[in-house]
Amino acid sequence: MATATDRREATAFLDQIDSTPLKGAADAITAPLLALCAGFIPVSDNDTKPQSNIKPMPWPDFYRQLFRTATGALHWAPEVAWNATPTEINEAFAGHIAMLRTIHGSPDDADPKSDDPRQEIAPEKVKAGISKLRGLAKQRAT
Repeated sequence: MATATDRREATAFLDQIDSTPLKGAADAITAPLLALCAGFIPVSDNDTKPQSNIKPMPWPDFYRQLFRTATGALHWAPEVAWNATPTEINEAFAGHIAMLRTIHGSPDDADPKSDDPRQEIAPEKVKAGISKLRGLAKQRAT
């Protein structure tokens, strides 16, 4: 009943399952049960490398993390988060990260030969620059 999309059909099914032979009941519920369980397992991205350092996580912790991602990072309302599948949450989050990388850039996209002022400068160039600034300051003071 908890996963039924039509409560009347679920009630009718449960009422008649008592009189159904075990094989018939197993045949009737196996495929829908497998589909239900498969919905709880996130689909992996084929482009990502398998990570061997990931530790198994209990289901409650996994769903807590998904809920935090959906409501915290994606700003979904709680009822939207609870009605989304793990794959939908993960795909939406991956899209969110891709959008942020497009807007703000990514360290992976940085060109090491660029003239980025944040790049490390050799100490001798720093000393030369400071000396030049001191000289300019003395000229203005006089």
